[in-house]
Amino acid sequence: MDELNESPSIVFLKSNILILLLGLVGLGFGAFGLYQLFAPHQTTDILIQSESNSSEVRGVSDQKTTVFIDIEGAVKRPGVYELENDKRLKDVVAKAGGLTKDVNTSFVAKSVNMAAKIQDGMKIYIPFIGEQAPQIQESLNTGAGVDAQQSGLVSVNSASESELDTLPGVGPATAAKIVSSRPYASIDELLSKKAVGAYVFSKIKDKISL
Repeated sequence: MDELNESPSIVFLKSNILILLLGLVGLGFGAFGLYQLFAPHQTTDILIQSESNSSEVRGVSDQKTTVFIDIEGAVKRPGVYELENDKRLKDVVAKAGGLTKDVNTSFVAKSVNMAAKIQDGMKIYIPFIGEQAPQIQESLNTGAGVDAQQSGLVSVNSASESELDTLPGVGPATAAKIVSSRPYASIDELLSKKAVGAYVFSKIKDKISL
């Protein structure tokens, strides 16, 4: 009798309660999925920010440092120049405007290594015609030039064969080898270029310079 008195809407709800519950559950999952799709993701933001900061750090570390070089003599614009530390001697000469017409071309060809790496505080002198000069004069501590002749050392890049012959263990044949193997970027190249043997090198290494 009570069932006959129930309204049609209540009867409908009772008979379709399972379908309605499943529909509500489906709506809940759909709303959750939409939230996940459109809501901002904090983890992604942190990752992007972290990658951005890493790029900035790499950018700072990749920056090249600079050095100061003093170049004088037979160049068009002698003076002190600031260059990146990975440059070569040829880049310093180019920065100074190149060589002049009255440069000692014979000395440059034999004794100036344009491929030599530069170092902070280097003093470079390119001689004029008729001049003889050390290839590179440098002091890493003060940046002041050190003249090979004033220090009493024999320059393996500019000394004559007769001057090289005065070194202990060096005769005319060895002196000729030293001259023919020029230029040297370091005195150790006397060994690598086989201009002298290890025994002779041990006797002269403290008496020579570039």
